[in-house]
Amino acid sequence: MGKFTTQQIEMISTNAINIFLCNFQNISPNINWNDKEPSWDGNIYLYEDNSQKKGLLRGRIPVQVKGTEVKRFSRKFHSFQMKLSDIKNYYYDGGVLFLVVEIIDTQNTKIFYKFLLPIELKRIMEEIKYNDKDSKAVHINNVLDEEVKFDIECNEFLLHRNRQGINAVESAITLEQVKDKATEIEIVESNIFNMIGKDVYFYTKDEFGVSIPVKDKVELIELSYKVEKDFIIDNKKYFDNFKIVNRKDGQIKIIGDGLEFDIVNRTITLRNSTEDIVSRLNTLEFIENGIENKREKDVNEVLKVIEKEKNLICQLIEACERFNIPKSSTKLCEMTENDRNVLRVLKNIKSFSQVSPAIRDHKESYSMSIKRVDFFGHKILLLYISDNENDYYVNYFQKEEFDMIGISNEKRVSIGRFSILRDLDLLVSNFDISILKESIKMVNERCKETDMTMLSEQYNLLALEAIKAWDVSHNNVYLDLASYIFDMFEHYLDNNIIAINRAQIEKRINCRLYEKTRENLYRIKLSKLEKLNYNNEVIAAIDILLENEESFKKHFEDIEDKKAFMDYPIYTLYSKNES
Repeated sequence: MGKFTTQQIEMISTNAINIFLCNFQNISPNINWNDKEPSWDGNIYLYEDNSQKKGLLRGRIPVQVKGTEVKRFSRKFHSFQMKLSDIKNYYYDGGVLFLVVEIIDTQNTKIFYKFLLPIELKRIMEEIKYNDKDSKAVHINNVLDEEVKFDIECNEFLLHRNRQGINAVESAITLEQVKDKATEIEIVESNIFNMIGKDVYFYTKDEFGVSIPVKDKVELIELSYKVEKDFIIDNKKYFDNFKIVNRKDGQIKIIGDGLEFDIVNRTITLRNSTEDIVSRLNTLEFIENGIENKREKDVNEVLKVIEKEKNLICQLIEACERFNIPKSSTKLCEMTENDRNVLRVLKNIKSFSQVSPAIRDHKESYSMSIKRVDFFGHKILLLYISDNENDYYVNYFQKEEFDMIGISNEKRVSIGRFSILRDLDLLVSNFDISILKESIKMVNERCKETDMTMLSEQYNLLALEAIKAWDVSHNNVYLDLASYIFDMFEHYLDNNIIAINRAQIEKRINCRLYEKTRENLYRIKLSKLEKLNYNNEVIAAIDILLENEESFKKHFEDIEDKKAFMDYPIYTLYSKNES
């Protein structure tokens, strides 16, 4: 048995609350320890100023007080079992301020409080009904002390209470439903900064334009805003703004990428990078140039750590610039172990002229292959060469020319290094159409006339791969490459094949064919059909372009190697039409 009677606990509880509320001149409490109301212990009245004149009354807040004797105070919250009958009364009365006073003795009390708005009370009632109970334990999780701006919170309660009538609450929807309907949400707070660490309620509009509350509440963890200000050291501008972050435990000023100034505790912290590598490098250089007394031991250790990170970032920036990877989307915080391994490879990229001596010295034992490596989510195409002693990597799209030899009818023909590429080999960050065109032009100029048929057929395949690359990326640079190849070799390729391939490019760009192109395709089809042994692949390709499905199905059925035909980019147009 405790040392206080029930009446004494009520008296101590209400007195503790009334005394605390004397700190606010615009609050007038009317809380009695022997109140006989069924679910309330009184009210508090909030005024617009300290005069407490009737004409300046902002509103009334119903209050329920519960006292409990304890040996030690709860740390973060007090859990209290609320009866359904009381919760219903609070709900239909527009909400309640629920207070629990923990009592050790008459001089040692701790007040927990929670504002319960209609939308919250509705949720609690639904949970009780779902669990088939007549009460629910509710966490009373705010502590009433000198740091609390309680009058502001009372005002927030009244603002929301006025927006949460019974009809509005009964029509409330969830945040997920708001998202599905793509409607706007509204935050109603008189002082949003005071809501940090507390629950924030949202509102939206129903189909009639009437404001209704959102069922879900969100705890406001922090509130930040940007301040425009230049940061200049030695005539170099590093930043033109900084961010102020307000949290429950204080205020932080953030400059650049992760440089935090704790205004309350007067500390400076460099957090792990969360932004792109250029922003991080700028931040590190700002710290370096802003530090005085660089020779001090502690400062010197900090500078060593900064220098190490700077070296890594400079390597990343060099790799990004060399292989056309956007620095703005490259972040240290997203760097994987694979990225670190690839960076070591990219740092040691060789030119083909540097690798050539090793190849000559190991003619019988070296191997060569194409590799696509992943670096921060971007693909890079490299040539991998191994001589059983060393591994070398070459940028496949470097300006320096190195050759590939094709063999046809026992003849060796210089075909260049790009003719063997597939669509995925083209879909890389270091793809450079100017280098590719220059290589094709050079190979074409040095090729013997007798070898042009083989060369043109090889590059026709590359053009088709370029079209397939466009189907993945919709980057017109690949159609430009295909057109360049068709123009370069048009005198050595079948005219009908050139016409079909140019038509499929035209259709991809314009989503339709010009009338002149359609007439030409009809003419080719008729001339082919007049022959006994016509090419079903050519007819089927034309049918796809002309969207003649019945004719396509007929001629497609007669194609011997259907799998090979389906690998051509022309078939992608058919698949697209089908879908």
